[in-house]
Amino acid sequence: PTMSLTSLYALDGLKNVLSACGPRVLSFVVPRIIAERPLTYASIRALSAASFVGGANMTEHISGIVTALLASLTTDAIYEELKSCIEELMKQMCASDHDLINGIYQRTLDGILSADPVQRTAAAQMTSCICIGAPSIAEEHAGRILEVFVRQCADTD
Repeated sequence: PTMSLTSLYALDGLKNVLSACGPRVLSFVVPRIIAERPLTYASIRALSAASFVGGANMTEHISGIVTALLASLTTDAIYEELKSCIEELMKQMCASDHDLINGIYQRTLDGILSADPVQRTAAAQMTSCICIGAPSIAEEHAGRILEVFVRQCADTD
């Protein structure tokens, strides 16, 4: 996916503000990014920028971020469009703080237990992005992740 020139300038400006102001603006920026649903390629890139600056300070936003991501993954086409930037977000969060990505992983697995098949599929897609973006999480939780994917195969066959 490509971003419009306006989106690129806005993302660049957001990165500059985040760099200048640091983590203290996260409580303002992150809730506004995740409130606009569905999340877009540009908004997920903005979350990556916030994660780069915020590091462990992003922990308070885990639930909202995961909820917004899962709510945005409503079709396979949307997943394919957003997959690369979600993987990049997971990579950035893993680099920022291991506990942060671990929290994202745990919250994502909660979606697997949903009664809604779309939610379960979105959670499995997110888990895949986490495994690619944060391989240390995949190694650490390999047994549980395999269980999740086997369960998803049973749900979809």
